[in-house]
Amino acid sequence: MQKGKVLKVLVFRVGDSHYGVSYMNVDSIVAMSSVVTTAVPASPEWVVGIMNYRRELSILLGDPSCQDPRIVVLAENGRKVGFIVEQVFALEETLKVSEVRLSDSVSTRYAVTENREGVI
Repeated sequence: MQKGKVLKVLVFRVGDSHYGVSYMNVDSIVAMSSVVTTAVPASPEWVVGIMNYRRELSILLGDPSCQDPRIVVLAENGRKVGFIVEQVFALEETLKVSEVRLSDSVSTRYAVTENREGVI
């Protein structure tokens, strides 16, 4: 395994896929029932709508039909976006390499381009 910068990520599941985001971008994790959402007409199916959370309007993405949905609220450069997820695992420490093992059950690839980090 190659060595690299240690990266702390929050790991979550959407459908059969597992993802991770830098903990630096996680604003909060909330129950779907704790936010007010409004549909946006003529938006793509993956855009649930606009959510009002903590008196701020943000876009909400994902599939609200999953069981016991949670919202991972991400923030960057003063903007927030909510992702509907089915399960949140944990904050993990991992190395920035081409392939990382996040836990015994989760294996994923992480691509680094021009020092940009994001959902893995």
